[in-house]
Amino acid sequence: MGKSNTMTTLLVKDCILVNIIDLSDLYLEAKKIHKTNEYSSIALGQTIVCGALLSSDIKNENEKITVKVNGTNQIKNIVSIVDSNKNIKADISDPDSVTISKFSVKETVGKGSIHITRDIGTKRPYTGKVLMTFGDIDLDINHYLEVSNQQISFIKTYIGICDKKDSAYGIYVRLLPDYSEEEHIKFDFVKKLLSDYDRIKTITDEVGGPLDKKSEYDFVRKVFQLPFKILKKDIFKYKCDCSDERMKSILKLLSYDELKEVSIKNNIEIKCNYCKKKYKYNINEFNK
Repeated sequence: MGKSNTMTTLLVKDCILVNIIDLSDLYLEAKKIHKTNEYSSIALGQTIVCGALLSSDIKNENEKITVKVNGTNQIKNIVSIVDSNKNIKADISDPDSVTISKFSVKETVGKGSIHITRDIGTKRPYTGKVLMTFGDIDLDINHYLEVSNQQISFIKTYIGICDKKDSAYGIYVRLLPDYSEEEHIKFDFVKKLLSDYDRIKTITDEVGGPLDKKSEYDFVRKVFQLPFKILKKDIFKYKCDCSDERMKSILKLLSYDELKEVSIKNNIEIKCNYCKKKYKYNINEFNK
């Protein structure tokens, strides 16, 4: 599989909007940047894929979607930020601290909270919050969507499906207004099917592979069994927007005495949380 990192938007029978995504290469890049272990990688992958799928709702040029998971167990924080240009950056605390025998969001993250922020470039971004009552990133984001958007929708991520540990796929299904009862029944059927990991694995095997660009249309045909049309494709990339100017602006908030206190021989090194790039300064640059 090539470096696709692609999300395809489809319309099924003019009433069901579907986003299907393959972020496997971007997920692998994020794992390398943050040096995550097997289990923290899965939680990071779920958060990144969910954020990318939610970015399908971005309508403004300078808009950003942030998904933040606040945990109570071994992983305390996961953040994924997607902008209108489909640039993604992410961060995770304690990436190598997960020491469980089998992956479970409840064990790694716990019953914390999920915060979803929509920033349209104004000074007052909107943030919604949901408690992790299910202890599952997918299920709790679905609960948030149900409560906040008042829309019939469903998100599901598949990290490491078909024995491909570095794979990261996802699907976001929304029932559009003016749907019929028959279409609602179809949505409920699809939701149940997408939640059945063994059945999804069987379908992916039947279509010749995971949900990548080679098999996604066959997958949609198998799942929905309805006519569909392709609306658009978006390509994502892992790209951090940190800069020398931004890092200096952070240090300028500190007094000279505070800079002196955290420096080593008058030198300061700070590291970006999202890409791990290091910036080095001499405190005399900030001495006024």
